[in-house]
Amino acid sequence: NGAACIYGAAAGFTIDPNVCTPRGGVKATKRAIGPASISGNELVSIDTFPVDPGDRIVISMTGTGDPDLYVKLGGPAPLGNYDCRPFEEGAEEECRFTVPEPPTTAFIAVHGFIDGTYKVSISHQHD
Repeated sequence: NGAACIYGAAAGFTIDPNVCTPRGGVKATKRAIGPASISGNELVSIDTFPVDPGDRIVISMTGTGDPDLYVKLGGPAPLGNYDCRPFEEGAEEECRFTVPEPPTTAFIAVHGFIDGTYKVSISHQHD
């Protein structure tokens, strides 16, 4: 990590933000939510966090059954109003995007199309 802090990360290497701020001022956070169970037709709000224009976000989900991932910027992620909804069969879904203007909040929800489980991983990079 020391050399990467000074010279930048080599291909395939991730700088630990607890050790240093990566060259260029990019700060990265990663966290996981779950595993958790969800019933068919249940909607669960699982996380919110502030985001700024230009932030890069990757939200991925794994699990069993057919839970559906919903992401909305600026407000809760209800079934009919979202910024990302992958429409994949099964539990493996991903939302990947760069946040537009203005600064806002990201809301993440999971809807149980049928009974199952989910684990959501969030990667958030901001300058």
